[in-house]
Amino acid sequence: PATGIMFLFETARLRGAPSLDTLVITAVENEEPVDIFGITEAGDWMLIRIPGQNNVIGWMFRDLVFTTDDLSGVPLYRADGIAVDPQFQLPTPVPGTDTPTPTPTPRTTPPITPPQSDDGTGAAAPGPLPDEVVLTVDDEFVPGDARIYFTVENDQGDALYLDLAEAQIQVWAGLLGPQAEGWVPAPFELIAPGTTLYAAADTRRGGRLLDASRVRVVKTPDWDRFAQVSTAELAGAIRRGDALTLTGGPLVPGVFLLDRAGTLQQIREEETRAAWVSGADDAGMVLTQPSPRAGDDGFTWVRNDGGGVRINAQPLHTIYGVAGDPFGGVWWVEVPEADLDQWQLWHYEPATGRLALRLATNGEILDVAGSASPALTPMLVAARPTFAPGEQGAVAAVELLVDTFDRGNQKQNTGVYRLSIQLDESGRGTLAGLPQKLLAPGVYQGPVRVSPAADRLAFLAYDAEHASLTSGIVTPPNQLKLLTLAGRGASTVRTLYATETAYEFLAPALDWLDNNRLVFTR
Repeated sequence: PATGIMFLFETARLRGAPSLDTLVITAVENEEPVDIFGITEAGDWMLIRIPGQNNVIGWMFRDLVFTTDDLSGVPLYRADGIAVDPQFQLPTPVPGTDTPTPTPTPRTTPPITPPQSDDGTGAAAPGPLPDEVVLTVDDEFVPGDARIYFTVENDQGDALYLDLAEAQIQVWAGLLGPQAEGWVPAPFELIAPGTTLYAAADTRRGGRLLDASRVRVVKTPDWDRFAQVSTAELAGAIRRGDALTLTGGPLVPGVFLLDRAGTLQQIREEETRAAWVSGADDAGMVLTQPSPRAGDDGFTWVRNDGGGVRINAQPLHTIYGVAGDPFGGVWWVEVPEADLDQWQLWHYEPATGRLALRLATNGEILDVAGSASPALTPMLVAARPTFAPGEQGAVAAVELLVDTFDRGNQKQNTGVYRLSIQLDESGRGTLAGLPQKLLAPGVYQGPVRVSPAADRLAFLAYDAEHASLTSGIVTPPNQLKLLTLAGRGASTVRTLYATETAYEFLAPALDWLDNNRLVFTR
């Protein structure tokens, strides 16, 4: 990067986007050395990093930065803060090739068949140590309390009881992804029926009870990544024009169809929430389940024609956010259920019949400041791919919007980011350019929702200066706000609604009805 120094008569403000209307990241003093990573096309704003403030990155008005370096090689950005310089630009077709399809229509509705799935695991576990025995969990149900004995089987086929009350539990990192190896701490909940363990244990009660001091998970149970589902009732109601909404059940879990006659009919038992995957009606809906049991996570994608698929998370993983794109694909993030900083981005594209691992990375991808702050874990909010030339061109890049949280400190809403991921010929991705922080911690509360046109981000917020109902340190949101993501007014935030009395608040429920209407709960 180019270098410069702040030249100020009073404290300046580092901002989240190249506009005076955007959020302030930090204050900057005179003679502060800076690194210059970008400049707007108009030359009025610079993207800078401040080494003296933990390498924080943001936008500064050009006249406040003094530099003698040649800026001709500094990447260019549009007025909304999106990179246009070739080294950060998403792939574009070379002249002479077929006409590109930057916004392809949704692919023709293909029959749903079992896809070819990438392998998201790494190297296999080594053999057991001399003091360890190989065991397989054969109980139909593993108790949630580690103090309760459960049944296992050794490699001779003998049924034994295993006591984990004092055991140290670990999992082989290769089961959690290709990025890491070795043994990492794991919660007891990762041990499920069919799991293979290495156990260091003393025997009691005539050798039938194993009192374990160390247990290591080395192999997961057999599992199905993909299963076809059918929702004929939903398809029929949509075809007849009778369908009104999908809703959670009033008394029992599940997803229910409410029709114009007032009839409530259960169409799914496992899931409890339904959401459109994109602004295209034919793209279908995603049904999800809250707070799944460890090792038992997944979602169901349902099309309007009644076809659908159930996609299960990899063993020892939890799904953090599902998003559809305008072209018929579904994207999601999977995070290990162990003490390991890594995550994976997956993509299911029915037109190609592939379930692809697009990105395997960790929290460093979101560390725009280059600091030693706690690693953040993403919750996928939206995904918008770019395709290579041709009607059925492969995905060349994808732009992600993610909310984040700090798993180590159990803090939610630690920043909303925009990431540009460029894919190579094999379909694997790397970060292109720098992540862009759209919302900072403390200025918003979840959920955050992207409009069907992907040009606006709705979110909830709490303003201490505005009267609303609170309880001690519990401060539920009292405002509904909108961040413009692209086009005229990009990076500006405006308040759409605020509570009207001191005896009310906004519930954490927010959705778009279409590109111009929001529904929320007061």
